[in-house]
Amino acid sequence: MREEQARQLQLRQAQTATDAVSFGLSMPEDYTPVFAEGEWLPEWTVYLDNRPLAGISGRIVLMPMRLKLSGNVLLIARGWQARDPKDRLHVTIPPAPAGLVRVSGFVRHQLDRVLQLGEAPAVTQGALLQNLDTATFRQASGLPVLPWVLQQTSEPSAGLQLHWSSVGNGAERNRAYAWQWLALSALSLIFFAIFTIRIHDSTIQHRKSGSE
Repeated sequence: MREEQARQLQLRQAQTATDAVSFGLSMPEDYTPVFAEGEWLPEWTVYLDNRPLAGISGRIVLMPMRLKLSGNVLLIARGWQARDPKDRLHVTIPPAPAGLVRVSGFVRHQLDRVLQLGEAPAVTQGALLQNLDTATFRQASGLPVLPWVLQQTSEPSAGLQLHWSSVGNGAERNRAYAWQWLALSALSLIFFAIFTIRIHDSTIQHRKSGSE
């Protein structure tokens, strides 16, 4: 099931990118390739914190874009940003050129989530968050935000890295777990057989000693 889902998603990713405006207010299929043209709204940049990469603490930068023609706003995951080692609360807004820009990527109904410890902080400009959904962002910002996120794959801005999880990771992870359990089961059977044989041999030796 997971492998078939991953295969379908990979086929979807290979399709020609569609203009984000063409979907209107509807929800495109997850991982549909899209491009968006519009103007950045950097004042409403927010950050998904506690997203380490290669052992380095960091966060995902989310910045809204007002789409050309429609006027709707699309929340864009622009990439991964290393955290300031001296001040974890310090945030840096990546370059956001004025005027019309174009970004390519994939539709995401929801970005990868992490465990939320304690009460979630309010969604404000520049907020450091554990998780975020578009409905909450729409309510907090007052912007006409679309119900999905664009996960950017086009050239990132300075200071950002694009390192998104693969759609096939779930199936591959499950297969790895299955092999691990199979290996552990086989090892347990071997130990059980050795232990049983030793007990059997010990019993026979004990009986022989008693009969003598």
